[in-house]
Amino acid sequence: MALLCRRSTAVAWMVPWTKLGPIVSTNSRNIRGVPTLQLLDKSITIPAAPDNRGLIQHFEKAFSFRRGEGEIPVRLAITSLDGGTYSCEIGYLIGSDHSFAEGCESIFAFRQRNGVNAGKFNAVFIVPTGIGAEVGGHAGDASPAAQLLASCCDQLITHPNVVNASDMNEMPANAHYVEGSVLCRLLMGTIGLESVRANRVLVVYDNQADQMIESLVLNTVESARSTYGLDCTGIYKLEPPLQLTASSAPSGRAVGSGRNIDKLFDLLRETAEDYDAVAISSLIGVPDG
Repeated sequence: MALLCRRSTAVAWMVPWTKLGPIVSTNSRNIRGVPTLQLLDKSITIPAAPDNRGLIQHFEKAFSFRRGEGEIPVRLAITSLDGGTYSCEIGYLIGSDHSFAEGCESIFAFRQRNGVNAGKFNAVFIVPTGIGAEVGGHAGDASPAAQLLASCCDQLITHPNVVNASDMNEMPANAHYVEGSVLCRLLMGTIGLESVRANRVLVVYDNQADQMIESLVLNTVESARSTYGLDCTGIYKLEPPLQLTASSAPSGRAVGSGRNIDKLFDLLRETAEDYDAVAISSLIGVPDG
C-alpha cells in the first residue's frame, strides 16, 4: 500500500516537498520478495588460463565449480596473478528464489555491440575504489584531473568515485557520468552510450531513526528540482531500511555486504517504466578505525 509521507518538522526551513508529486512510502508487507536476499563477497583462487586467453569462458567455468548453491555472481575483480593462479574477489547474491535467478543475466555473458561511432574523441577516466589511488579516490579529489582530461577530448566518460566530492560535484560539462558496471560493459564492447538531455530520476531512501537525515534527503531533491529542473518521478521510503556494511577484502580492496535488498529490487521492478536512473540514500556501516 502506498502512503503519503508526513512532512518533517525537524527542519524549520524545509521547502514543502509535497510539490514533488508521488512521494510515497513502500510498505514491506505488500512488496513481493524473499527477505533473505543478500549481497556478499568472497575470495577464491583460480588456475591461470593457458596464455591468459579466453578469460571470460575460463572464469565462468572455474566459478561454476566453486559456486555455492543459489549463488548469483554480480561482480568479479582479479586482484593478482601469482604462481600460475588468479586471486579473485567475487560479489554475489544469495537467498533468491528460482524466478529471480532465472531473470538475472550472467556477468559472463558476452555479446559484442554492433557498430562503432568514431565521430568524436572520447576518453575514459577511472579511479578504482579502495586501493589508495594517488590521484583521486578520496571523496572526489580527482575532480581537477577530470577537468584537465575533459579539456583535451570531446567527451569524457567517468564514474562516481572520480567527481563526487562529498557534498559537491564538479563534473566537467562534457562528461558522461555512469556507474561501474556500465563502464565495464562499455570498455568490454557489449554496450554503447547515448547522450540524453535529461533522465527521469526515482529517489529511494531508508527509513531513519534520525529525522534530520530524512529532511536532508527531501530538501536535496526539492533543491535539485527547483534549481535545474530535476524530473523526479517518485520518492520512496524503504522499511525496513537497507543494511549496508563496508569492509576490506584480503587484497586490501574496499568491498561490502548488503541485506534487505529484496525490497529494493521489487520496488525497481514494479516501477521500471517510470525512471531512467535511480538515486539511493542509505547509511553504510564502516568498521572501527
